[in-house]
Amino acid sequence: MRLAINSWFWNQPATGSGQTVRYLVPALVEQDPALEITLIAPEWVMGHREAEALPPRVTLLSVPGRRGRLGKLWFEQITFPRACRRLGVDLAHVPYFASPLSPPVPTVVTIHDLIPMVLPPY
Repeated sequence: MRLAINSWFWNQPATGSGQTVRYLVPALVEQDPALEITLIAPEWVMGHREAEALPPRVTLLSVPGRRGRLGKLWFEQITFPRACRRLGVDLAHVPYFASPLSPPVPTVVTIHDLIPMVLPPY
């Protein structure tokens, strides 16, 4: 199976989404020897040295992207789904609550908590 993971938060290990991706990827590879994972992230997220240290059967697709809210929204709704379609993955994973509105492939979303939605000041 070919899995694509939205890796916007890869270099933010202090966030739940960042920790999820960092720990989930090696665990998935260990559990399923046939699994191929592609981390899809804006080019500024992961450095060359980090990309070389990825586990076996895990590759990085660096895509053009901007920082900030508008850049993140564009990545989530346009860039990430297009990359999934182009790669022909079987499944996409978004490790936070911002899945594409029209995903081109089956998509799993991890929602860590609802505090930002229920209590916006927090």
